[in-house]
Amino acid sequence: MPYITKSRSAFWGLAGAVALALSGCGQSNDQQQSQQEAPAKQAQVYRVAARNIQLDKSFPASVRSDNAADVTARVEGVLEGQTYKPGTMVKKGDPLFRIEPDTYAAKVAQARAALVSAQSEAQNAARDNRRYQELFRRGAISAAQRDTYSNSANTSQAAVEQARAALHDAQINLNYSTVRATASGQVGLNEVNVGQLVSSGTKLTTVTPINPLEVRFQIPEDDAMQIRRQQSMSGAPEILTKLGVGSNGELNGHLDYIGASVNSDTNTVQARASFDNPEGVYLPGQYAQVRLQKLMRFNVYAVPEVAITQGLNGPQLFVLDGDNKVAVRNVELGDIAGDEQIIADGLKRDDRVVVSDPGGINVGDTIDPQPYQPGDNSNSQRSSSDDSSQSSDGE
Repeated sequence: MPYITKSRSAFWGLAGAVALALSGCGQSNDQQQSQQEAPAKQAQVYRVAARNIQLDKSFPASVRSDNAADVTARVEGVLEGQTYKPGTMVKKGDPLFRIEPDTYAAKVAQARAALVSAQSEAQNAARDNRRYQELFRRGAISAAQRDTYSNSANTSQAAVEQARAALHDAQINLNYSTVRATASGQVGLNEVNVGQLVSSGTKLTTVTPINPLEVRFQIPEDDAMQIRRQQSMSGAPEILTKLGVGSNGELNGHLDYIGASVNSDTNTVQARASFDNPEGVYLPGQYAQVRLQKLMRFNVYAVPEVAITQGLNGPQLFVLDGDNKVAVRNVELGDIAGDEQIIADGLKRDDRVVVSDPGGINVGDTIDPQPYQPGDNSNSQRSSSDDSSQSSDGE
């Protein structure tokens, strides 16, 4: 019996030693597995929410002035004088040329004298007509004699009206002998030299209004629809319109026309804006840039532009799943608004996007999400459909 007891004790001692050894081995494997798992990386995370966003856009444009007016001769004669310096600014009605004004003044004098003569003859005829009407009533003359003097009076009065019209026509021609600017603007070079004979309709020069200016340009169909929507909405910001050419500064203007049809070849819509140009810095014919500010995009998703990376399938974002692990999301890009990128497709509300240092992030990494620090984000407004969730919340 003592022998059996001693053997049993040895057995249990050996079993305990084996169990202890196995226990030690298991603890070593757990520690190794723990050491193989990388620690969570801290990264700023942006929570997606629908917002209204303001942005600026520029479009190539052509400066023009549809009110440019040709100055033409209205009467025939020798061009006797030019009273302006090419390239100067003139006002509507300013004298530019002279076409034999003395000749037309003489014709006015002749027409005025003819009118006086016709009026005198008409007075005599009217007096004779009254006398012979009285004689007819007394039976002293025949009806034929009466009618003769009546017709003579009417003919004399018609001659007066004809002479008056001739005087009016002569006065118009005298006025046209001084050729005046038909619009306000910059007057061009003379087309005819002084001393040459001109006829009615001869082009003498051109006056081009340069204040205000008209600018026409093409905008994409989607932008046109957004602008129409914004202009029709009560309380929406007014679109600011700027015109710039090189380093000449910008002019402030007004977007006054958006076309009602789409060019099927270019998928664009014609637009027009007008600009005050008091200094005459810009001229018709120049190519310029029209910049539209405070264009609204309503109820859209946007992320900081730094969060966008390029993958094999195009633009992509790193997003977090429920376990804070990184996954890739392919997206379709929309407009850029400052330092933000509007996402046209590929995001949904409350998606969490990794923003900071996407170059150091790999798919499957565990992230310790930190709130995104956007800095000045004054170009965006929270949409009315958004709840109280914070778009910068990384949790």
